[in-house]
Amino acid sequence: MSEQREGRTRRGRRLLVRTGVCLGGALVLMVGVKTAVAEMYVVPMHSMEPEVPAGSRVLVYKLADSFKPGQIVAYRYTTGQTYLGRVEAWDPNTGALTLNRNGVGTFAIAEKDVIGRVVLNTR
Repeated sequence: MSEQREGRTRRGRRLLVRTGVCLGGALVLMVGVKTAVAEMYVVPMHSMEPEVPAGSRVLVYKLADSFKPGQIVAYRYTTGQTYLGRVEAWDPNTGALTLNRNGVGTFAIAEKDVIGRVVLNTR
């Protein structure tokens, strides 16, 4: 009888260890994807309405390496806040993007300030 209990206890420990390893691996994978590939942001302002209303969540693809007019991108402003803007022009030679935001007008930013391209929003 004690051998059966001991066998069950060993199997239970193995199962617990395997589960912990799987959960730890999944956590590491999720953090890696969030920091390197894509991330969700909440849109606090009305600057991109009607396409992206305030309060929407957007998924930003961080590995985007080219931009086309009409695409919406997320970028960091000098204050460190994240904003959205519509691409009007992109010069790959200089790395400058010309963006437009509703009510703000047209302005240029450096490509290094772009976080990525918006690929999904929850209107």
